[in-house]
Amino acid sequence: MEEKRIKIKSQMPLWQFILAMIVLFGIAGGVLYLIFNQSELSSHTRYRSWELIGFIFFIIPFLYKDVMCKKEYLSDIYITEKDIILVYKIRDKITKTKVLEKNNIKSFILNADINVVGSGKTTRTEVTYNFFIDLIEGQDVDISDISDISITEGNYKFIFRILDIASYIPNFKFNLNSNNEAIEAEIDYYKRFKKTLPFKTKFKMNMQKSGLIGKILVIICLIGLILSLGMMAIVNMPAHLTPTEKQYLEHIENSSNCKRNYDKALDELDKAKDLISTDPYLYYKYAYIFKRQKDYSSAIHYANLGISKLGNKEIYYKQYKFIRANTDIYLYELLGDCYFELKDWQRAIENYTLLINSKHKWKYSDVYFSRARAYFELRKYKESKNDLLKHKEIILDYLKTYSQDTYANTYTQEHLANIEKWIESVEAWEKYSENGF
Repeated sequence: MEEKRIKIKSQMPLWQFILAMIVLFGIAGGVLYLIFNQSELSSHTRYRSWELIGFIFFIIPFLYKDVMCKKEYLSDIYITEKDIILVYKIRDKITKTKVLEKNNIKSFILNADINVVGSGKTTRTEVTYNFFIDLIEGQDVDISDISDISITEGNYKFIFRILDIASYIPNFKFNLNSNNEAIEAEIDYYKRFKKTLPFKTKFKMNMQKSGLIGKILVIICLIGLILSLGMMAIVNMPAHLTPTEKQYLEHIENSSNCKRNYDKALDELDKAKDLISTDPYLYYKYAYIFKRQKDYSSAIHYANLGISKLGNKEIYYKQYKFIRANTDIYLYELLGDCYFELKDWQRAIENYTLLINSKHKWKYSDVYFSRARAYFELRKYKESKNDLLKHKEIILDYLKTYSQDTYANTYTQEHLANIEKWIESVEAWEKYSENGF
């Protein structure tokens, strides 16, 4: 017969432990970098990151204990045509082998206690096994161990491998004691059919033992898993773009990478326009560049062109299936800013108002502050004060929702102090104008 080998137990080699430490410390270092880089993580994520680091350092002593354990253990069983060879190790080094002639084995008994212990997050499978080999001549062999004593040990799957070669072991007997019906059924099924219990059967058995709330939770989790997998597949499915659309988007991307080389950026946009001239986002890009150049009249011209194209298919957002196209917001805000710079306060207010009344209604936005400044220039102090108070409310809501160190460049106490100064100034001008000055 061909030699059979059964893996009973193993320990993590030192080189694997060192590699695991490098990986774990690398993860911990990356997480620490994100934690102390204040602009990257929310306070909630930072808290969870600390939990991850704590868990990493919690498991290191257990891994080390497993690697450095000097207790001798039964590692492998080899079965040849005439013999059964027991291999013992300390760490990953063989300490001794015991050769048992098959003709000398009166009985080979495997006793296994497989119990589910704990509850909730602490639930685990605890396996205690005992090999008792009764010899006709010589000293009997009695080997006991608890297979979950080490992190790297697995559970009761080695029993399946032993059952696979049970016919090659003389006078083999297997006794199982378990507090879990599913485990008993799984091992009994394997003894009879040499294959694991079908997932559907195992799942049905576990469901029968669960209460109504447990069944509902399992169903919700399964539905959530299916929906999540489906969503992941849809999100990662590449968008269908024609060759022309791909080339168009390349020119848009190139224009964004030109930074302050405005002539080159405009040249890329001209090339994009030659391919597709109906995308409103294209005209926003034109308007944005002219605004950066302080050519506000040209910026207004292209922004109005973009507004006239709203409703057409936005190729730029076609490649991002789940990102909402905000081109209308960008265009109206840009128009308002350009009219403000040209001191056309009324038109600036009109565009800011369109943005405020839009269906999008950004929660954290400077548009109220921008409109307040335009009202102030028109000496409409009451309207200016109302917008400033609304903007202050937005800042206070932000500071309450997020810790100040979460998004350092959005709103801070400095922004709040600045708005309060504006409010005081507008109130003073309002009072001054009411007194007829």
